[in-house]
Amino acid sequence: MKRLFHRTWAEAAAEILRHGFVDGAPGHVWVSDTPVPADEMKGDRGGGGDIVLSIDLPQEVVDAFQAIPRSGYTAFKIPAEQLNMGRVTFSSSDYAGLPRDQLVQFLKDAEAAEAKGTSKGPPNSKWAKAAMYREAVSFLDRFAPLS
Repeated sequence: MKRLFHRTWAEAAAEILRHGFVDGAPGHVWVSDTPVPADEMKGDRGGGGDIVLSIDLPQEVVDAFQAIPRSGYTAFKIPAEQLNMGRVTFSSSDYAGLPRDQLVQFLKDAEAAEAKGTSKGPPNSKWAKAAMYREAVSFLDRFAPLS
């Protein structure tokens, strides 16, 4: 068995864990042989995601696809259908590198700041700090125990 990794955003990770991978354009999903730091990935939200999923596939499946050497890791472009034949799990008990207990503390601090009117994000915005930490804690509560 070969373990591969896929970095993505929490919302997408939840869908992948529920329903499986879906091919991106042009018909594959990028995965790597080691978890790639978010700042080394490019994405439409300013990085490569806050969640790392692991995929366990038979070595012969991985060997059927070209290895693409990168700085510090090897990438692969593998169709979703092949990835979905493997075991896909949430690969750690943290979110964006932060453990749950630290996220909970940040959430409490952000909620207190919002209550005082001193938070940095717009109220009820998806990008307000408290909303981001709430999403992170919720994700961990739903998916970390399943790994």
